[in-house]
Formats: sequence, structure tokens, C-alpha cells
Amino acid sequence: MNLLKQKWLLIVILLAIVTVVVVNLAGSFLFGSRVSYPDTFEGTGSSGVSGQVLNPSLGRGLADIFKPSRPETITPLPPPSTQDEALDVDDRVYKKSSSYDVVAHDVAQYLERIKAHALSIGGRVLNSSLSSDVRNAYGSLRIKVPVDRFEDTNSTIVSEAKKVVREQVSAEDFTGPVTNVSDQIAALETQITDKEVELAAATDPAERQRLQRDLDRLKAQLEQLKNQSQKLTQEIDYAAVTVRVASSERYFNPSGRSDSLLEELQAAWESVADKLFVIAQLAIWVIVYSILWLPVVIVVRFLSRKFGSKA
Repeated sequence: MNLLKQKWLLIVILLAIVTVVVVNLAGSFLFGSRVSYPDTFEGTGSSGVSGQVLNPSLGRGLADIFKPSRPETITPLPPPSTQDEALDVDDRVYKKSSSYDVVAHDVAQYLERIKAHALSIGGRVLNSSLSSDVRNAYGSLRIKVPVDRFEDTNSTIVSEAKKVVREQVSAEDFTGPVTNVSDQIAALETQITDKEVELAAATDPAERQRLQRDLDRLKAQLEQLKNQSQKLTQEIDYAAVTVRVASSERYFNPSGRSDSLLEELQAAWESVADKLFVIAQLAIWVIVYSILWLPVVIVVRFLSRKFGSKA
């Protein structure tokens, strides 16, 4: 009798395990991982630091948990523009930018120091983000600084960091666009002057109306070009700097080698803890589905005994 009960109990457990595997493979539910790495940050502007994270992966399946980690793909800065470089112009103008991935002992203090530096030299904080999980503290910062303090800012970012994981500095040639806009402004101003002379000399009312419409159109085009020229000037006068910072290099490269034995031991323990967590989740779902299958198996057992005894 005991063997028979054990047999039916084993059937219940096997049915529960099969159900868990089938449901998981079918995507009806996912086993969540306790830790997820965000791809990007949510900014808060220049007013402060946010603790929110954009696009967290809050659930991963068994296959995702047990497969080897792959390093993040870092999108490089766009290549310099090659459209109308105005190669005959000697005085070149450039739009400068830089991007850094760094490791810092204290992420919050590091971000504050870089923000303070940017504001002290007349720069602007475009957005800032700060967050943390059980493994790392991490954050990001986007600033614009006067172009004559660009190299100084880059040096500060590097010197304040514990380690620089990635550095990219870019100078995009804006001579062509700036020269084109300047030439168009000069040409429009000449046309406007000529139209004003024609308008002053015209006596026919219809001709004066036509000239006035042409003059208004040229002035509107000139205003648009001046706004465009102002935007280009701002792009040139201020360099864009982006910094991503974390408390551990593993945030940027989860599969990379740790800087110290302690970090390696911590990573090994966290890996084991993740697997144990998934196993615990699996056990919970097996228990749940065992409870669901138990009445069915009891009914089948009852019917088999009833009809078996009649036979």
C-alpha cells in the first residue's frame, strides 16, 4: 500500500515538473532574475539626480539565466560628416564631443564633482541619472562645456575616475555648414538691399506691392538663416560630453575579468546565488502545480480502483 501511495505521489510530482517546463517553454510565465542591468538611464535635467532606471529587464527565462553572459555592445559616436567640407577654407571650425565609461569608488560623489566642474566653467547639465542594485551603483551624466575648456573637462573626468573603461573623443568638421549659411546670409542681405532700392524707386502701386511681397519673403528667409547660424554657433561653442559611471567594471563588461580577488569571489557567489534562486523558484512552481494535479490524480486513482475491482 505504501508503495502504491508513493507511486501516485511520484506521478503527481512528475506531472507538475512537466507542466512547469512546458509552461515556461511556451512563454506563459518567466522565472525572474533578482538582478537586471539597464541599457540606458532616464535623465532628470540639470535640477538633480534621479534614482529611476529606463528599460530594466525584470524577468528572464531559465535559458537566459543559465546561458553565459555576453558583454554589452557599445554604440560608437557617429562618424564625422563629409558633406560639403568647404576644403578651400583655411580657418576650420569643429563640433567637439566625447564619451566615457568609467569606474568610480563613489558613483554619487563622482557625478557631483563632474557636475560642479561643468557649472564652474560656464557649462550646462543636460541630464543626470543615479541608481543602484544589489551588485552595483551606476549613473550617467550629459553636459555641455565651453569648447575652450573641453580638454580640461576630459582630463577632469579621467583624473577623478578609478579606472577608464572606454574613452572616445570626436571632432566633427562644421566648416562646410557654417560657410554655406554665412554665404547665404550675405547673398540674402544683398538681395534685400537691392529690393529696398527698387521699392523706393517704384511708383506703380501694383509694382510696389509685388516688390514688398518679395522683400517680406527675403526677410523671412534671412531670419530663418540667422536662427540656423545661431544654432550652429552654439554647437561649435559648446562641446557635448557624456559620462557613464559604475562602481564596478563588471557593469560594463559582465564577462570580463575582475580587478581584484574579492570582486571575483563576489561574482562567483552571485552567480551561484542566481542559480539557487532559480532552483527555488522551480521548486515553488512544482509545489503549486502538484497541488493542482493532486485532485486529478486522486480521481483517476479512485476510478481505476473502482473499475479495476469490478473487473
